[in-house]
Amino acid sequence: MSSNIGPQLDEISRYIDRMKEQKRTTEKCIADIEKDRAEIEERINEMRRRKDELDERLRIEQERLLRQERTIRQVFFLRV
Repeated sequence: MSSNIGPQLDEISRYIDRMKEQKRTTEKCIADIEKDRAEIEERINEMRRRKDELDERLRIEQERLLRQERTIRQVFFLRV
């Protein structure tokens, strides 16, 4: 029975080494995913800022259009 202990210990040692390697691989995978997620989150925030800026520009242009239309109507009624 004692003659089997050496090979069993070697097998256990190899198993532990494989598990450690799998753990390192999993940790790297998690780090990569977290990095990608952070980059995407930053891009989302940038797109939200950009959308807010465009919304504001659109609001300003729509107000300008309303003023122009109002002016045109007033001038038209003055000519009539």
